[in-house]
Amino acid sequence: MGVTLTPWANPDADSRALRGHLAGIVRTIPAALITTVDSTGVIHTRLLPNTNSDCDRELYFLAPGDMPIVSEVRKRPDVLVTFSAPGSDRFIVVNGTARVERDLELVERLWHPAIASWFQAGEDEAALSVIKVVVDGVEVWD
Repeated sequence: MGVTLTPWANPDADSRALRGHLAGIVRTIPAALITTVDSTGVIHTRLLPNTNSDCDRELYFLAPGDMPIVSEVRKRPDVLVTFSAPGSDRFIVVNGTARVERDLELVERLWHPAIASWFQAGEDEAALSVIKVVVDGVEVWD
């Protein structure tokens, strides 16, 4: 099992090829673990549905606005996002900077039936927020 590290903003051909490879893996993974730090310094990891069809410079996740992850991201935006491909030994850890957005058009664009069970009120949930993660770096084990 090898580890590949890459600064995500690198525009060279190898970085573009790796981003394309990762996009292919990420779109097959149904959920991601998002790690944040709360206001007292305690680390939390939460499972959110994967709404990403690609993995370029930004990742997007939907979360209820009253979920603690939303307030944690607002106070301390540095996050880790972990993807684990089912049935394989592939693991991807993304470090980045997150922010919370209230964008109904983006919610509609990210919504798909496979994530409906994650949200009781569905796509029309008024309190649904988007957590946007700007990717700074990636570690890949495969």
